[in-house]
Amino acid sequence: MKGMLGSKDGTTQLEAYNVLKAVDRLDKKFDGLRGLYDTLCEFTHPNWSGAMGSYSAIDTAKYVLHLGKQHAKPPTPVGISALAISLTVFQVYYDALADVLKAINDKYGPKGAPEA
Repeated sequence: MKGMLGSKDGTTQLEAYNVLKAVDRLDKKFDGLRGLYDTLCEFTHPNWSGAMGSYSAIDTAKYVLHLGKQHAKPPTPVGISALAISLTVFQVYYDALADVLKAINDKYGPKGAPEA
């Protein structure tokens, strides 16, 4: 319920989960996942990898920074690897979700509801 209906600003009665706490818990089971999460964050947030590092080229000899997509050289292997591994971990939990949702429905769902 917290994951679907929670909020951090008090607009709902439930407090949302802290994503980093969840990532850190998963890191205990899948060693290195936090590092992958941090790598993916580098691409999705407007910082070096996600902006300047992906869409610029530094000419150190001339002390010039060339900007624009024509200079784009995102470090694709790092980003793709982190994404692929993270999606594999997600798939493990996603595949198990059907059984979890069925158990929740069996326990808390409407009593006497017709079977589908």
